[in-house]
Amino acid sequence: AWTVLLLLVLVPVVGAFGQKKKQEADKEAVEEAKIRKILEDHLAWTRAHDWQSIRSEFADGAIIMPNFQPTRVGKEDIAAWFKGNFDQEVEAQLSSEMTASLDEVRILGDWAFDRGTFTITFTNKEGKQGRWVLRFLEIFQKQPAGTWKIVRGMNNVLSAPVRPRQSGGDSPAKP
Repeated sequence: AWTVLLLLVLVPVVGAFGQKKKQEADKEAVEEAKIRKILEDHLAWTRAHDWQSIRSEFADGAIIMPNFQPTRVGKEDIAAWFKGNFDQEVEAQLSSEMTASLDEVRILGDWAFDRGTFTITFTNKEGKQGRWVLRFLEIFQKQPAGTWKIVRGMNNVLSAPVRPRQSGGDSPAKP
């Protein structure tokens, strides 16, 4: 009789615990999808050279640490850095295609991070190609409206930055 009574008490408690864990996992999956969407948008905006939309990914006081370049502080400075890179690409008569491989996304309450690899393939007007492979790490903070913004980011070169030479010149295009 005690066994039956114990089961009648424990089964609902264990079931409620399992349901709560499932709800937490579902909520985390929704938040992870939001982080992944930021990366998808970033790739599309990079293809379009849309530095103004890229600015919206970052919190006001965001900091990024690009490879071989000074730290950028604040989303306006970050946006100006992206614009400068896009302008250099146009000036050097290069086109580019960027892909990403996301290795990890972790949600930690109102904080999250992702890490992965960007591969950027540059093509000059003669069709010669070069490629950069960069590892990245980004830290996100959930905003009061429920959106995520990048608050810190950094990257480093995984493979040698080989780029096609500019047309008519002997030096490689600037990164």
